Amino acid sequence: MDLYNRKLLDDFSKAIEPTIESNCSNVSTYPTVDQQLRVFGSYSVLVYVSSATLTALTLAMFLYLTFRITRFAPSRRRTMILWVTATPIVLSFLSFVGMLLPKANYTCKHIKSLYMPWVLMHLVDLTLDYHGGIQNLLPRLESDGATLALEQIPCCCAALIWGKVLYNKHTMRVARALVYQFPLIQFVFVFLGMILEELGYYKSGYVGFDNSYIYLTTLKTISFFIAEWGVNLFVAMSASRLAHIKYGMKIHLVQLFILFVKAQTTTMQILGDNGVIPCVLPYLSVNAFESFLENGLLIVECCLISIPIVIEYQLRRGSLDRKDVLKEMEARMSPATTTSDISSHAGVTRSVSSDVELCKEFVEFL
Repeated sequence: MDLYNRKLLDDFSKAIEPTIESNCSNVSTYPTVDQQLRVFGSYSVLVYVSSATLTALTLAMFLYLTFRITRFAPSRRRTMILWVTATPIVLSFLSFVGMLLPKANYTCKHIKSLYMPWVLMHLVDLTLDYHGGIQNLLPRLESDGATLALEQIPCCCAALIWGKVLYNKHTMRVARALVYQFPLIQFVFVFLGMILEELGYYKSGYVGFDNSYIYLTTLKTISFFIAEWGVNLFVAMSASRLAHIKYGMKIHLVQLFILFVKAQTTTMQILGDNGVIPCVLPYLSVNAFESFLENGLLIVECCLISIPIVIEYQLRRGSLDRKDVLKEMEARMSPATTTSDISSHAGVTRSVSSDVELCKEFVEFL
């Protein structure tokens, strides 16, 4: 009898399996709000309240950081710092909107993918601004005979190919172009993917060679790694000069978060296409459920990453306030100050002009 019942169960499972696959393929890509509420029932209220609370916490940390930056950062640098530090709240807010309004998720997903390249571009602009601009940085690098640290991740073998490359106007343009290409390339491939998806030649998460997803994703990934390499070149250039403000930590914190988000998005898409993430009949398709899970994870991750970002990017007055530093700078500029007096502090011979310049930079870092 048990064998007979088991056979009936197996036959029933085989009979409904094509029906389940057919139903999953027939479910609309993104449900309405009412349909999503029906799927999750009473749990939907808990999910929405938790997501709203975490997004509000992320917003509160960003507002606190905005207050500190507006109060202490130089005016020309505020926009660049805010662009970088706004990454968690922008991604969290877009994820919350995509979770709350499922049919808006398609647009929110593309906005997130287009926002992150601009963050990397502003990291480079911020680095150059800390050095007083490229017009002040380049002459120093040329006089020191500095070379590009080509062995940076992810193109660690570049130094073996090109050897030592000195800093000049041409190499600085190339280093910046490595990062600046990313927003343009990302926009082109996202736009092309949307067109191909409408034509039926692009299926998100499908890794077969008969679909354009794998080709566009590969090209976008290459563009992203080239941009990451360009940012790392500027970080290596600034490692010793900006070590007192832990600038490398600030840059790598945002870099790694963007890398993690992009890797997570691609992984979720592949898992959804390979059946690891199911559909929830009768309203939730695989893409909708995958987007729902990804948005929930991203909201939690944005809240968590906001904590170290606030710690690293909040500006303080430091041990000396600005008036004290300015007085010290004026004292060093006075005729009574000698070069030997200045050089005795660190045991390194420095000119009065260079010491004043360093003092000016220290004022800006406070």
